[in-house]
Amino acid sequence: MQEKKDIRHQILTKRLDIEKEELYSKSETICNSFLSLPQYQNADLLYIYMDFKNEVVTKQIIVDAHQKGKKVAIPKVQNDQIVFYYLEPNDKELKEGFFGIREPEMTKPVKDKSGIMVVPGIAFDEKGYRVGYGKGYYDRYLQENKVAQKISLVLELQMIEKVPYDAYDIPVDMIITEKRLIHCR
Repeated sequence: MQEKKDIRHQILTKRLDIEKEELYSKSETICNSFLSLPQYQNADLLYIYMDFKNEVVTKQIIVDAHQKGKKVAIPKVQNDQIVFYYLEPNDKELKEGFFGIREPEMTKPVKDKSGIMVVPGIAFDEKGYRVGYGKGYYDRYLQENKVAQKISLVLELQMIEKVPYDAYDIPVDMIITEKRLIHCR
């Protein structure tokens, strides 16, 4: 079985080779599938990443959540862990933070631990295990904070047969690609 670092390099290289038009088209399909989920429609709080390095573009979901009056929380790396902060609809000035990921001014940390979380990653298998960026931020956060549902938005090229995992790795519950919806486990 391949090691995570090899998988990370291989899939990230493929993802970075995608043309922007193709990325936006596939992202729109994936986001529309996500927006139609009852889990999303019934959620009051959405934890979601700010896309970078050709990840599925999340802006459409963030705009929709704000329009529907949902609370939106995005991560910021602080002291080698992620902390989620509310993203207000009027937060237009996002600044580059850790890894170059856009972050808003961090003034309102999330206290509510409910909601659904859109979990990023580089490679995924159908059991919901993922290869992230190698720091374990989401796995550590999810061990300490339970959310109602963990969903990943993934380009089909990020799907692999089997992700190597350890006891501390936390799988997602659902994966949405431009071709399918996968209920994990």
